[in-house]
Amino acid sequence: MKVYAVKLDFSTLDHDLYDRALASPLLDDESRTRVRRFFRREDAWRCLVGRLLPFYALRHTGIVPSSIHISRTESGKPFIATGAPGFTFNVSHDSNLVVLAHDDDASSAVGIDVMRCALPNGETLQSFVHILSEQLTPLERASILAAPFAQSAPERPDAVIRLFQLWTLKEAYTKALGFGLGFDFARVEYALDAAYVSIDSGLTSLAGWAFDETRLDVQGHPYAIVVARSGVVGAAGGDVKRWAAPEDLIALLDARTVLEQVVQES
Repeated sequence: MKVYAVKLDFSTLDHDLYDRALASPLLDDESRTRVRRFFRREDAWRCLVGRLLPFYALRHTGIVPSSIHISRTESGKPFIATGAPGFTFNVSHDSNLVVLAHDDDASSAVGIDVMRCALPNGETLQSFVHILSEQLTPLERASILAAPFAQSAPERPDAVIRLFQLWTLKEAYTKALGFGLGFDFARVEYALDAAYVSIDSGLTSLAGWAFDETRLDVQGHPYAIVVARSGVVGAAGGDVKRWAAPEDLIALLDARTVLEQVVQES
């Protein structure tokens, strides 16, 4: 498995690079239309990097990007339709970060999610947990709101990070499954203190599943990142491996470098 994290410093991303990247023959018409649909340029940049990052990753596995065709399932999950049948991948983005995880084993399903650990404007930790309550288990709610977290300010950073840790894991798991909206997140329980995941109260097997979790700080803000994979030989399932040093799991890149290389080689 390989994981990339691309930092977006919007001050270094100019209109010329945007036009050249958007004109890349690696992009299909649907991707160009989607990028152009965004009103905010920051959203367009995130989408553009997310659409071109798989070609960067493919190039670094020795595959010629121009030989690849990327398609999408009905739920929107991207996959390699032709050119590299053993390459499975998934992409996620939030705020100033775009991430990609890939595996060279065709039998392995991959899901990745990233979220900036910040409450929406106007929300406290308690109010936001209440909004999400139907998608959280009682254990998960208690692990966020109970002592020592309940004894601190509502916006206590470590409690907020715990919330986004478990939410990104739920997202990564369902993305690996290839499900779109509609999957009941309450079926997935992440026991944060035990670093253990169960599905349907343990009734659904996680044999062969591996979960990797880390945290990355970008421009002074923490981001939670989780990768979920199925078909991992020897994985008993359920255990979450936490990487204290994100660079041991992730290759860190900047958006301009990625886009310039993809544009030059396309």
